[in-house]
Amino acid sequence: MIYAYKIKKTEEGYIGHVFDLDFDTKPQPSSEQVEEVISEGLSGVIELKYRKNKKPIPLPSTEVTEYGAVVPVKLQLRILLWNTMLNQHVTQTELAEKLGISKAHMNQFFITDNVSVEKYEEALQLLGIIPTVTSSNSIILHPYGNALEKLKEEAKKENLGVQEFIILKCLGYPRGLKLEDIDQTMNNKSSRISKEW
Repeated sequence: MIYAYKIKKTEEGYIGHVFDLDFDTKPQPSSEQVEEVISEGLSGVIELKYRKNKKPIPLPSTEVTEYGAVVPVKLQLRILLWNTMLNQHVTQTELAEKLGISKAHMNQFFITDNVSVEKYEEALQLLGIIPTVTSSNSIILHPYGNALEKLKEEAKKENLGVQEFIILKCLGYPRGLKLEDIDQTMNNKSSRISKEW
C-alpha cells in the first residue's frame, strides 16, 4: 500500500500534499524533510483526521508519479480493521468481547505498534476477513523521488534487491538475513514434518 503525494516549493518552504488522505504538511526547510514528515506522520494523520472522527480511512487510489509513502504492514492491517469495523457497525467493545480482551487493550490495536500481526489477523478473521499479503512491481516501475534512491542504498548495504529488502523490512527480520535463509528454514521444517509422517 503506497500513498501518492507531491511536494511543492513555496515562499514559506517545501509543502507536501498526500492526495488520498487530503493532508498537507507544514512548510519544511527541504523536500527531504517533507518526505520524512509524511513517512513518519502517516499513522498520526490517520488517527487524528479519520479514526478520532469515526470516518473510514481512504485507501490509496492515486497513481504514484512523483513520490510515494510506503505504508507499514501493521498500519495497513490497522486501516483494514478500522474500515471493516465501521462497515459492519462493530464497536471496539463488541470486538474486544469476541477476542476476550479488555476495551483498553482493543484500543491499543489503533494507537500503538505493540499489537502483533497475528492479533490483527485474529480480529479480522472474527469479522469474516482473511488478510493477504501481495507484492507489486510498481515500486520499480514508478519514480519515487528520493525515497526510491534511499531504498536502493539501504538494499545495496545489505546486498539485497529492493523488493527483497522491503519484504524483509516489513516482516521485521534482523539485518543480514536473506530470503533464501527463510526459504531454507521453511524447507528444513517441511522435510522434517514429511519424515515424521
